[in-house]
Amino acid sequence: MVLAAQRRLLGALTLSLALTAAAVVTISIGLVRGGRLALAAVVPNLWPVAVALGAMGWLGVPIDAATVMIAAVVLGVAVDDTLHYLGALRRAGGGRAPAAAARWALEEVAPAHLLTTLVLAGGFAVLAGSSFLPVARFGGVAAMALLAALAADFLWVPALTAAARRRELARFTRRPAGDRPPRG
Repeated sequence: MVLAAQRRLLGALTLSLALTAAAVVTISIGLVRGGRLALAAVVPNLWPVAVALGAMGWLGVPIDAATVMIAAVVLGVAVDDTLHYLGALRRAGGGRAPAAAARWALEEVAPAHLLTTLVLAGGFAVLAGSSFLPVARFGGVAAMALLAALAADFLWVPALTAAARRRELARFTRRPAGDRPPRG
């Protein structure tokens, strides 16, 4: 029975990750209208999940009812931070060079990303001291994965957006006709 439950957990994790990754890729490509900016929206969000699952395998942390949720939690935080960065990048405007726009966007969101991630990682790290092993595993791996997500948001996302072509950035930052800022 335990083996069957473990297999169902692994199957659910695989299906959940596949569907979530497909949704993140589809939404990200639609949001940034393709191109290199899509890489900036997708790759850094999948990185912390790969780090978490890789660390679990390397450290021998089993997939159980608690650890199966790590990927979803980390992916949610990573996607949220990336969307905030892309919003700031869009506000940076198409008139700037991609590197300048990436730098401005990072300066806009970095303090909030740092603070929220450190608070979340600290909260999960507290769980690592639990005497209940599944909760301790969940807390420790989630804290580490959140720090990996922060590193990706600070390094990969700006680097990938800075590498975008000027016309890609201009197409991304151009406002649709009905999306004009309010006057006065």
